[in-house]
Amino acid sequence: MSRVFTFGAAAVVVLTISLFLVLKDGFGVDSAKTSKGENVRRPAVAGMFYPARASALQATVSESLKSASKEQFPLPVKALLAPHAGYVYCGRTMAAAFKQIEGDAFRYDRVVMIGPSHRVRTKAAAVSSADVWETPLGPVSVDSAAAGNLVEKNDRIEFDDRAHANEHALEVQLPYLMVASGGKHFKIVPILTNSGDPGDQKIVADALAELAADPNTLVVVSSDLSHYPSIETAEKVDREILGAVTSLDPKTLIDADRKLMGAGHSGLDCTMCGLEATLCLVRAASRLRITNAETVSYTNSGMTAGDAGRVVGYGAVVFSGQGPVSSETRSIPVKMDLTAESKRELVAIARSAVAAAVNGASLPEEPVENPNLQMKAGCFVTLTNNGLLRGCIGCFTSETPLWKTVRDIATSSATRDPRFVTDPIVPSEVPELDIEVSVLSPMERVSRPLEQIALGRDGILVRDKGRSGTFLPQVAGETGWTVEEFLGHCSRDKAGLGWDGWRSPTAEVFTYTATIIAEKKLTESASEK
Repeated sequence: MSRVFTFGAAAVVVLTISLFLVLKDGFGVDSAKTSKGENVRRPAVAGMFYPARASALQATVSESLKSASKEQFPLPVKALLAPHAGYVYCGRTMAAAFKQIEGDAFRYDRVVMIGPSHRVRTKAAAVSSADVWETPLGPVSVDSAAAGNLVEKNDRIEFDDRAHANEHALEVQLPYLMVASGGKHFKIVPILTNSGDPGDQKIVADALAELAADPNTLVVVSSDLSHYPSIETAEKVDREILGAVTSLDPKTLIDADRKLMGAGHSGLDCTMCGLEATLCLVRAASRLRITNAETVSYTNSGMTAGDAGRVVGYGAVVFSGQGPVSSETRSIPVKMDLTAESKRELVAIARSAVAAAVNGASLPEEPVENPNLQMKAGCFVTLTNNGLLRGCIGCFTSETPLWKTVRDIATSSATRDPRFVTDPIVPSEVPELDIEVSVLSPMERVSRPLEQIALGRDGILVRDKGRSGTFLPQVAGETGWTVEEFLGHCSRDKAGLGWDGWRSPTAEVFTYTATIIAEKKLTESASEK
């Protein structure tokens, strides 16, 4: 439950009038219909948790997204966990979650939204029967067919608009989804749950696994973290509960909650108000092929706009995994057929991006017309200076054209590699940098790594227990390692799983190939001609 605002007497009167206008018989939304006869769910907390005016709301959300950092994930984003308090308290953390799917990364046609019902007891889940959810930024359509299918399949899932009427947990997510989507049309499936019954959670997990099997469906879990301890206690409790969430293990999460609640922390009412909703996703994770969960932001109300003696915690978690591979991704050839001209253009794009990023300049927005650079593929950009690494960041998949992916990754390599936070690239160093772009093929999982990996041809990704690490194909040639050493170093040094971590029954090993474009070699080749 979100922190309570303190209002003056005049504000209370205005607020009471506003609430009266959107409530009917004390409980339930205004049942007005659109011109098409659609049932509309009206906003319940606009003007309280977030601005009610469209212009102010758009500006608030856009500015916070602009301030957030976009991370790189080796596999597609399948789900997010984001908080649901007033934006003045948790907006920074909400932005960190939705930044990861902003713009071209928003490839979703449907968003399954699941969160806690703070006021009304649910069965396994309560689904909204509305056709449209209204927001200050415009209407959002409900996937009524999917919602109806959920209710038809199990009598523990029901339509219950009483639960949704005054509930803020899902409503506050919508403005961020709408702005992050860049205007792309998507539908929602709004679900609330507060059932602690493992059987009910399995029912909802089964529903999530079915709904989100579609690669163009995103799951958004709405939950705040610890409620009402001191800021010092909150930071300890929240760190542990977020670690349990990212373990992707239901038992670990349940045990962590029980341990923390039983530890006698003063003021602690709960570890997560959306614990049940989070458990539903975690229980569905393996079937959704979610193999990685990463916390990208943590704050609490004491850090933002509240009393440090009594706080609420907020976390943003990104869940990624292979998921079903879209036909568009499958069509990418394993061998990237790039012309010499295209390779030179890619390196030039990377160098321009690095120079702009280091000098604090903006990049030109004109699109690249070269048809050879419109394919969608992951890439790494490696920066060295006299043989010393100065930055290397990459992504394994991308929904944007290759030229844009290279530009964005080059920017991140130059400014966001965590290994060089205290020793960043400076403007005078840019001309001395050597740039290498590695364009990646789609990944393939291998069952017999020692037999199937070809040194010098294959890059590898080792993943287990929410951790992952990768080596590009060229690493094997630079080190002279055997296949077993290649795997061992990746598992231990990159993924943090130990030397033999890749041998674990739960570990996954993927291979990929790379088209390596070295600026120095292109320059040497051109001079020889």
